[in-house]
Amino acid sequence: LIDWLDDAFGAVTAALAGAGPDERVWTWTAENTTGFYRRRMAQETSMHLWDLRTAAHRSEPLEPELAADGIDELFDVLLPEVVTRGVPQPTGSLHLHRTDGDGEWSVELVDGALVASHEHTKGDAAVRGSAGDLLLMMWERAAVDDESLQVFGDTDVVKSWTSLSR
Repeated sequence: LIDWLDDAFGAVTAALAGAGPDERVWTWTAENTTGFYRRRMAQETSMHLWDLRTAAHRSEPLEPELAADGIDELFDVLLPEVVTRGVPQPTGSLHLHRTDGDGEWSVELVDGALVASHEHTKGDAAVRGSAGDLLLMMWERAAVDDESLQVFGDTDVVKSWTSLSR
């Protein structure tokens, strides 16, 4: 398994090294550039490294700026695709407020499409926490009632949004 992973990593690294970030390629999203894969691999690696460390009882917080970018990616790229695939739709509007740096996100569905912004708006539910803790919550790695998070408003709204990451 280690050899297979090493070979796969080498193949992905070589493919990305030979292409600029704006080179057009197929992806499963509307963002059809190699930049999508660079970002996606950084996010996947970060999250699964957190999973591995947590399983080994050596948990470390996610890197704050990478986690904030992960929330951007989730709302700007990934979830807009998910909500079009016949999954149960989230209810209400959600506002996330980052406490370890600049960053706010507001999301809602408008006519079946996800609309996200970086504005401070009042949502049906709001969650405050570090970028890493917010990202872990959105990927259902942290519970909505985790002590590292402050939830205001309807927790069912928060859960309806976090369920999209399944």
